[in-house]
Amino acid sequence: MAPKLGTLSVTTLSRYPRRSIFFSIPASPSAQGITLPPRCVFSGWTRIRPRNCEVIDYGCGSGILGLAALKLGARRVYAVDIDPQALFATRDNAARNGIGTRALQTYCPEELPMHAADLLLANIVARPLIGLAQTFATRVMPGGRVVLSGLLTEQADALAAVYSPWFTFAPAQAKGGWSLLAGLRRPASR
Repeated sequence: MAPKLGTLSVTTLSRYPRRSIFFSIPASPSAQGITLPPRCVFSGWTRIRPRNCEVIDYGCGSGILGLAALKLGARRVYAVDIDPQALFATRDNAARNGIGTRALQTYCPEELPMHAADLLLANIVARPLIGLAQTFATRVMPGGRVVLSGLLTEQADALAAVYSPWFTFAPAQAKGGWSLLAGLRRPASR
């Protein structure tokens, strides 16, 4: 029998329900929600392996990327958003998935401790991503990875150029007019 939340029946799409992710937007007892397997969230990101990584989910929204990273073995996720409601939704969705505050911590950008992570995920439109390039360079350790999505296909090359002083990118992955950039943080210059 599928678990129920509000009026929507929620079906697990994975053979491993314990590793599935439930999330809802907005976070409230009557909110509608869905359950996804973490690989569905990370589909197309086959080379990104968050196991034993510290991850920053920048622009976390509902927390889906951070929750997926934790379900796939990330050590800790720092979820960041400018919207307090997004941070509330992320904490609520983490609790619904049995994820505690030690594994997932939420912050407004100005409150995020100075810390360089192994992996930074950002599903944000291009304009804010351009302004965050230098910030992201300080938030990803040398040899770490960045995944940028939420950009239109025609914006991918220009965005990669803005990030090029700090990151080397694989060719953009495009689907349905949207692109994803996955890059590697260059070693710090001496």
